[in-house]
Amino acid sequence: SLENISVGSVESSNGKGNFSPVELVNVLLKNTDSIELALSYAKTWSKYAKNIVSWVEKKLNLEMESTRNLVKLAEATRTNIALEEFMPLQSLFTSALLSDINNSHLLQQTNAALQANKFVQPLLGRIKKMEKQRKDMKELWKQEQNKVLKTETALKKAMLLCMQHQDEYEKAKSSMFRAEEEHQCSCGGLAKNPNKQLEKKRKLEEEALQK
Repeated sequence: SLENISVGSVESSNGKGNFSPVELVNVLLKNTDSIELALSYAKTWSKYAKNIVSWVEKKLNLEMESTRNLVKLAEATRTNIALEEFMPLQSLFTSALLSDINNSHLLQQTNAALQANKFVQPLLGRIKKMEKQRKDMKELWKQEQNKVLKTETALKKAMLLCMQHQDEYEKAKSSMFRAEEEHQCSCGGLAKNPNKQLEKKRKLEEEALQK
């Protein structure tokens, strides 16, 4: 996880482990698993945000149900006590019931705003955007890893082929040296067609060098 990143690699101005965005980017750039860490963090953030949204929505729904019941109770009670005259503290209780009704309506409006444009919907939009970016980045990272793997495979094949050609060149070169030695020893006519043999071996050396 991101908590396992060495905090010693960056001296944070806010204390150990508390990175600014720029410092965190620098730490990730120095880590070989930075892409996997970033993708993992994005996935964890989405799960965390979904849990927050779920809690807020359930809490708001419970509060909305509670306020609706409270309004019904207050209105019914207000209607009932209004039928009687000259009861003690009647105006005080009527005022308290009206206050409950008004506060409940205000709370319902606040909850509706939180569910719409104030909290829930914006956060759900952010989660959706983060999920799309994470999936796109994951797919792009997979493609880049495949490119690197293909490049490494091609490089190994090229190195192996180069070693083979180098070996062929060394063999041709060694054969050329032996031919020259034989040519020097055959100046008295002991060897058959020494110049022809020497030219053939030189040609082999040139072909090996060209490879």
